[in-house]
Amino acid sequence: MPTVVCTMIALSVVAGLAQQDGHDSLRSEAQQRGRARYVIEHVPLSLVYSGLLEGVVQPRDAKLGVGLYMLSAGGLIAGSFAIPTTPAQAHLSIAYGYRGMLTGAGLAEVLGVRDAGARCFTALGSGVAAEFWGYRLARGMSAGQAQLLSTYTDVGILGGGLLWGMTFQGDPVPWLLLGEGVGIGAGYLRQRSLSYTEGQAMFVRTTGVLGALAPVGLTYALAGSDGVGALNGRFASGTALLGSLGALYYAERHIGNYPLTAGGGVACAGLAAAGALLGGGLAFLVSPNDYYGIGETSQRMIVGGATLGAVGGLAAGLSLAKRSAALTQGSWLTPNDRLAVNWTILSASALSYAKDKQFSAPGLVTFRF
Repeated sequence: MPTVVCTMIALSVVAGLAQQDGHDSLRSEAQQRGRARYVIEHVPLSLVYSGLLEGVVQPRDAKLGVGLYMLSAGGLIAGSFAIPTTPAQAHLSIAYGYRGMLTGAGLAEVLGVRDAGARCFTALGSGVAAEFWGYRLARGMSAGQAQLLSTYTDVGILGGGLLWGMTFQGDPVPWLLLGEGVGIGAGYLRQRSLSYTEGQAMFVRTTGVLGALAPVGLTYALAGSDGVGALNGRFASGTALLGSLGALYYAERHIGNYPLTAGGGVACAGLAAAGALLGGGLAFLVSPNDYYGIGETSQRMIVGGATLGAVGGLAAGLSLAKRSAALTQGSWLTPNDRLAVNWTILSASALSYAKDKQFSAPGLVTFRF
């Protein structure tokens, strides 16, 4: 029980320090914008924290264990309402909370910790510390900058795993931790030099993941049963790593001129996933029927169809997102993109006329020579 009390006090102190980081949430509108997102996304994180806390205490009485889990989860969820949070802080604190728990578990593995309670304590402490650090780090960031930082963190973790796959030298955990550190450093530097919207950062994340998966999927689809041996672990890992880095470079070069909204970024990711399912499903329907189930030919067709479908879905999502952004700013009416009507100004002018009986619409129509 003393361990429970000390842990709850520590969590309360962290919440209090976060509260001091900003103005009173009831008086500062800027500190309220991310609250709903933070509270909702903190619910599953609180449940995981509570599970780790129970693993630390290891109550022998089942009734005490259930009560401890429910009380700690409810307290953490309720406490999240008291923290003033911007959208950037909401995203980065939650993202680093999850990754911090995995980092703590990895450190326990590297340090040779065998006790289950000690492992849970390391993961819990690392998760809480990482969440607080992400909250502090995101001060002054936009939501897009925070999203880009977490994206590069994930890319670093992925890159560390792929580097281990190219070498197969011992335990992969140190490679993952090293990649995470490199990703955090690279992401911090990139977010300082790039002013991305949240949608743009989401597109970079989706493109980076797809860039890692697409080369491997296409190689497997084209290799055939006699050429599968060429697709060994080192080759697949190297191809995925190069594909991910190339996709990140392309995404940053391409998306900078298109200020995608968060909805546009979600559309790109969602349509990429939908395209993978559609492509894989169509490939399965046209694949030859094997007497003993799905044979290698069918598997290659499904993987190839899913890969092409994901790429096509991402392209379709980007096209729709760019079109939506263009319609928000103004709609070009002529094929050569010379005449445009700004619908935002038109709607605002209509409301102004209805209120004051005065119509003023500067910049409503634009013509480019």
